[in-house]
Amino acid sequence: MAVVRSNEIVLTKSYGHDRLDKTDVYASVSKPVTAMIVLQFLQEGKILSLDDDIGIYHSKYKNATPKEYVDSCVTFRQLLSHTSGVPHQSKLWSGGKLKLEFRPGTDVKYSTHGYGVLGDVIEEIAGKSYRQLVREYVGKPINANSFKVMHWFFDAPAGQVASTIEDMARFSIAVMNNKYISSDFLCDEVLKEHAKDRHGSIGLGWY
Repeated sequence: MAVVRSNEIVLTKSYGHDRLDKTDVYASVSKPVTAMIVLQFLQEGKILSLDDDIGIYHSKYKNATPKEYVDSCVTFRQLLSHTSGVPHQSKLWSGGKLKLEFRPGTDVKYSTHGYGVLGDVIEEIAGKSYRQLVREYVGKPINANSFKVMHWFFDAPAGQVASTIEDMARFSIAVMNNKYISSDFLCDEVLKEHAKDRHGSIGLGWY
């Protein structure tokens, strides 16, 4: 854990397994990290709208919806808010189409694969690996050099990002102080309720 007061880290402490010590934290924070990258792409104009069809940005996903949802598309907003219909961890593709569990935008289901798809798309947009994007868009702006991507878990954008406890805290401070995205984006997009499930309100990458 880390305690932040007045934008300063005042305490770090670890308990339990030795993998959670001060020097190496493995945490499932890749969804907020991925959201911060996507929103920066939107600010920079690399993505024109969160409601765009991801197939516009990656040919792999062009016309990828199954025939029962052929008149629908999968968008960045839906993937970020778990409303895309992309399955959680079951089979992603069937017959060259995404194996959606419901029509995009009509329901909500937490989806690990959805963030794997997001990572795939932003890699295509930037022409860089997810590992490079995390370093450039998340670590570099706040001098948090310990951020690293764990590729052993399905696909890093859906799995785990590791760093020191101090750098995790710096990431939190940076989000709260608009180091990555403007306060308008943070309040009106990221922290807005886009969907709701049994765990609570869902924003973009954050509950």
